[in-house]
Amino acid sequence: MSSQKIKLTLSREFINRIENGKVNISLTNVVEIAKSLDITSKDLLDFNL
Repeated sequence: MSSQKIKLTLSREFINRIENGKVNISLTNVVEIAKSLDITSKDLLDFNL
């Protein structure tokens, strides 16, 4: 995904805060991020701890 352009209405600052665990994300934002990555929300949230 390094050179892939992602269409996202969330700001870079907000994405950075999500990545660093500084804010809680809403399901609406999860759906928006998943759509911009062309994956399902389920796939975005499917990970092992």
